[in-house]
Amino acid sequence: MNAINRIPLPHGIHDDVPASQYHAMDALSASGCKTILDECPAIFRHEQDAAADEGGPASWMGTAAHTMTLEPEKWDEVVAVIAADDFRTKAAQAARDAALDAGKVPLLEAQAEVIHAMQRMLKAEVGDLFTGGVAERTYRWADPETGVEMKARPDYVKPRQIIDFKTSGSAKPAEFQKRLKDCLHHVQAAVYLDAHELLANETCEWLWIVQSTKAPYLVSAFRSSAAMLHVGRVMARHAIDTFAACTASGIWPGYTPEPLTLDLPGWMMRDFEEREAAGEFRRAVRPNNPMQAVAMAAQAPAKD
Repeated sequence: MNAINRIPLPHGIHDDVPASQYHAMDALSASGCKTILDECPAIFRHEQDAAADEGGPASWMGTAAHTMTLEPEKWDEVVAVIAADDFRTKAAQAARDAALDAGKVPLLEAQAEVIHAMQRMLKAEVGDLFTGGVAERTYRWADPETGVEMKARPDYVKPRQIIDFKTSGSAKPAEFQKRLKDCLHHVQAAVYLDAHELLANETCEWLWIVQSTKAPYLVSAFRSSAAMLHVGRVMARHAIDTFAACTASGIWPGYTPEPLTLDLPGWMMRDFEEREAAGEFRRAVRPNNPMQAVAMAAQAPAKD
């Protein structure tokens, strides 16, 4: 971490903050809240104390797509296109490693063409949606209730609107709804909207733009309902309060600080009750001697 990354930003909204500086800031983010909620405080503390994850091939396409959509003027600064069909040759591997050493995302020519094709489809679908605003703004504030230092970095901020751009294997609405639940995207939306209202004194609409990374690179758009944001705010408040309590005590508990009482899921109970009612679990009588076996056989109903 260089010297500038150790300089804390004052509370407020800041433009042109490098991503490395943002990620190095010692403050709770929406991602941190989601880890506390989805995992436990101990996992959150471990991830914060461990070395930063610089990502890998799985994240390169997403980073490149975000750059092309949100900050296309930084494409050459962020992405290095490798003139090769794959990374199996020594020359391609050397070019990839050189790009990574320079802090760039290495993409094969075919991958870069996918990003450009995605951009053409995105413009056809949403037009100039990603104009007239500011990309990758940095927000820094203290939570009004606990004093916890917070940070956020919305993808794109326009007057009265915050847009979150996501890439996925599918832009199908049902798939994104499932992903929203698994990734707690509504918690992020609640944290970001509340931060913007606090710092900019403006109430915004939240909009997700989801684009498939598979041809024909279809795009879907989603708004957040008031009920969804309410749930996100309740969950975010719990995460922030938990963080504050753990920071004050120095105790970062794992999954089960106290023993939990487990029960079967509802579907398993229903299945058991149906099978029990059908007589599947009646106690079988096993004869202990041959004479009992003969008597039971004689009493059994005759088969047609």
